[in-house]
Amino acid sequence: MDEGDWVSWWRAMFGLGGELIVFLYMPGLLLWAILLGLKVDGYLETSWWNVTIPMFLATGVTAYTLLVAAARMWRARGKRFARGKGLFAFAQLCNLLVFVFFVRLCVHLEDGSDGYGAPAAPLITLAACCAARLFIR
Repeated sequence: MDEGDWVSWWRAMFGLGGELIVFLYMPGLLLWAILLGLKVDGYLETSWWNVTIPMFLATGVTAYTLLVAAARMWRARGKRFARGKGLFAFAQLCNLLVFVFFVRLCVHLEDGSDGYGAPAAPLITLAACCAARLFIR
């Protein structure tokens, strides 16, 4: 495959806005929201860690998908893959920050402490990374 085929493959798989990544997160987010509502209303007697399992699975599947795509592109393109490494690194960083947010949120909810500064820190970092990615091309 030449480079044009890989660009079209990348756009078909991830799209310009990352449609596949969003598709992988949506079922986990929906199930997490349902479990969260059941837990808050008192219908579900389980730990916060069990409530957030769908989001942990979504971040794991997304990380695996990104690694497989990176490995396939690296194998096909070799050293010419250097330009695409930044995009994969950014996607993995975003995925990691979402995972860290849910871990810190679980720790915060299990402890019952006040304030949400610590759990929200990865999201603030994620917003800063997205802003930097938007303005630095």
